[in-house]
Amino acid sequence: MDDQARVSLPCSVYSLCRAGARFNLFTVKGVEIAFFAGVWRPWKGERLAEQPGKKRRAREEREWELYAFLTTEANDLVRPVHEKAMPVILTDPKECKAWLGGGVESLEQLQRPYPPQSMETRSAKS
Repeated sequence: MDDQARVSLPCSVYSLCRAGARFNLFTVKGVEIAFFAGVWRPWKGERLAEQPGKKRRAREEREWELYAFLTTEANDLVRPVHEKAMPVILTDPKECKAWLGGGVESLEQLQRPYPPQSMETRSAKS
């Protein structure tokens, strides 16, 4: 993975939804802003894009910046809602620095489930 493609995406809460169920909101206890380990890259191609003054999106070919966040196996709190995966969550500035600094070691150390006892969840109102 290109080290320059790494980003940290700030989040205060994130949501997951089980098919046919309500959304669940997840937060990290005692942390106002956590970060998802992520990646980005420029890409040229066709995608749907918002059109000013119109309700429907239309296909446009142009330069885009694409973002994604890394996932890892779900912890015990997330698993009942999404059994396969959860985002890689970083809360310590040293973790963010290690992620952004690159290298295989940071991927091996940081791509792990966040401790479930350090998180909270609640149902979102729809």
